[in-house]
Amino acid sequence: MALTVDLTGIPRTDVRQGIERAVRDYVGYRAVLEDWKVRIYADFSNLVCTEVIVEGPGHKRNKSFYEVAEKLPQAIRDWLMLYPLR
Repeated sequence: MALTVDLTGIPRTDVRQGIERAVRDYVGYRAVLEDWKVRIYADFSNLVCTEVIVEGPGHKRNKSFYEVAEKLPQAIRDWLMLYPLR
């Protein structure tokens, strides 16, 4: 069992780390008990167009974000926390 986080297209280490921390906080202990996959695809132009896909047993969510890179970790955290896992 594991949590796999694929951060394709995000060159900044601080942004990647912030996103991964937000996802790990959201999945929590389930990362030890279940298989979870998080795929993030980014296109860095003026704004970052980022698609986030969170998938676990019986759970799949996705959303596109249009944010500057620095705001992505908090935007993703806010979105995930709108729908807490039970």
